[in-house]
Amino acid sequence: MGLRQGKVVAIIQARMNSTRLPKKVLTSIAGRPMVEWVALRAMWANTVDEVVIATTVEKADDILVRKLKDIGLNVFRGSEEDVLSRFVGAARKFKAGIIVRLTADCPLLDPDMIDLVVMAYRENRKDYMANCGIEYQLPRGLDVEVFNYRALLKADSLSTQPYEREHVTPRFYQHPEEFSIGMPEINPEWKRPDLRLCVDTVEDLALVRKIYNHFHGVDILMSSTMAVYNYLDNYPKVKALNAEVRQKPLVSDASEVKP
Repeated sequence: MGLRQGKVVAIIQARMNSTRLPKKVLTSIAGRPMVEWVALRAMWANTVDEVVIATTVEKADDILVRKLKDIGLNVFRGSEEDVLSRFVGAARKFKAGIIVRLTADCPLLDPDMIDLVVMAYRENRKDYMANCGIEYQLPRGLDVEVFNYRALLKADSLSTQPYEREHVTPRFYQHPEEFSIGMPEINPEWKRPDLRLCVDTVEDLALVRKIYNHFHGVDILMSSTMAVYNYLDNYPKVKALNAEVRQKPLVSDASEVKP
């Protein structure tokens, strides 16, 4: 199949029909659509070889695809609901050996965090490495999942429940008997469970726009997550903008919730 075993491809899932904040991926933040900021931050990671936006074949996403192509970003189109098959298709097309799973609603994603998880994956040789377990106490919006192409194909063959297909990776962390799973060591200073840095609601968007405006847009690419933490601590009114927002749990067909 021509796969390069070491090629690291960041696949960013994105679509226009978001449940809580429709069309958010093209919402402007400091003069650029949110999805572009996520792609730029992924490109800044030293361990990432290529970045792909994986969207759907639905007509509603035609405008997203046109914008992405105008920007010059790689695009793959697949199923709207079966996101797992979309990842398989994108990984195959772009010859990924290692996949970094990201989402387009995380415009404060840290390139250093991507590098940390990818390097931990390489050093430990696990099927799946992620920083999004509850024990990390990271803000939502810094989530990074890394897995290899072979493990992705295995998860694709074993995932039969709709929620597994929609959320891509439940088969990895809910079935450790089937996959080797690792968790990178993270500096305690990253732990800020009191913060939300993703965009699911208008309150989240207001906070992220304040942060980008403070760091003058493009300069935020060179600003660390610690600088963002310091800014929010120094401006409690900004920090409070999305303090009441609660993350929607990932619920299976029974009652399992992703940590």
